[in-house]
Amino acid sequence: MLTMYKKLFLSSITTFFLLVISHMLILIIIDPISISKVELVDKEFYIKEMRFQAAGIINNTSFDSAIVGTSMAENFNVGEASELLGGGFVNLSLPGGLLKEREIILKYLLAKHDMKTIIISLDGATDLQRNKGVPLDAWSYLYNDSYLDDLTLYTNSKYLPYVSCHSFFNNKVSAVVLGECPEEKTRKSIGELTEWQSLKSHNSRFGGIDKWERYKNNAQVKVSIDSIIEAELILDKKLNRMTNVDEIYDYEQFSRYILPLVRKHPNTKFILFFPAYSLAKYAIDYQTNRDEFDGYKAFVKKVALNSDNYENIDLYWFNDHDFVEDISNYKDLTHYSAEFNSMFLNDFMIKKSIMNAHNYNTQLLLLEKKAKEFDLKLLAETFKSQ
Repeated sequence: MLTMYKKLFLSSITTFFLLVISHMLILIIIDPISISKVELVDKEFYIKEMRFQAAGIINNTSFDSAIVGTSMAENFNVGEASELLGGGFVNLSLPGGLLKEREIILKYLLAKHDMKTIIISLDGATDLQRNKGVPLDAWSYLYNDSYLDDLTLYTNSKYLPYVSCHSFFNNKVSAVVLGECPEEKTRKSIGELTEWQSLKSHNSRFGGIDKWERYKNNAQVKVSIDSIIEAELILDKKLNRMTNVDEIYDYEQFSRYILPLVRKHPNTKFILFFPAYSLAKYAIDYQTNRDEFDGYKAFVKKVALNSDNYENIDLYWFNDHDFVEDISNYKDLTHYSAEFNSMFLNDFMIKKSIMNAHNYNTQLLLLEKKAKEFDLKLLAETFKSQ
């Protein structure tokens, strides 16, 4: 009897290890996250999970310039950036990426490549993870000097369905055994990885009030419309004035995570820009949540003054442009259309829209004036009448 149990135990253990080895082996061969140092099969796709995917791109791709922003920088076209600014760009932007998250990627790529230019959007300047995000421990180990711990990522069964995306396994049997290929989460080339403008779920919302109203059940649009209507209620004293619970803008984050990299790499040009949110967003903050608006002004001021100390920083400001006044250019209160990413690149090329110690105060006063004069009540009534 004991011999039978012993055989059963050994058989179970053997089967378990064979399954684990097969699981790992098939993922290492297809290598959906580009972890392997040796390409065993042709690379046919990349996964739209930049916190995980960027490490493999850094390790296995030749480039000398990068864009490391948030969703505000995801629509920069790398071909256009390379043509206008020179060099070979990749876009490694993280949706909702905090500065402390982006520092991990920036330090790693600067250690691996001689970088000519890096474009960084100055948002996410806080420890507060406002959209849940992904814990640092879940992916940051991909950016250390150890290779073996990278392979532990493939113990996660979530990557098995991606094996079915490769032509070698693209068949019904693979789909049944491993899962259907999640095509919507993959892209054929690195240059397409971060771009979201072409997706109907995003581009259908550009066009103004009518489009926002049509897609009012979309989470981003709903929050935007609710914020505008709540602002009117606050102005009419039907709701209490908004107050900050968490600090959204923190210069210390910039000082801790970005400036040390600027100092350490004087031959790399750092192009920094403040994302240009809709004027309606600044109006809501100024008119109903002054603490947040003043916090933003203080953040901009400190960045402008301290960036002037570094010859390898170019700082840009676009909130004085007319496009911020028209919500038809936005799919919600903050996300602008990709055409403006192209505009930004052209300004970077000719050094237009520069912010520095000499003009930051003028620009902030202009933004405050426009935010103060913006008719939030009229905008709210327009939405309420739809």
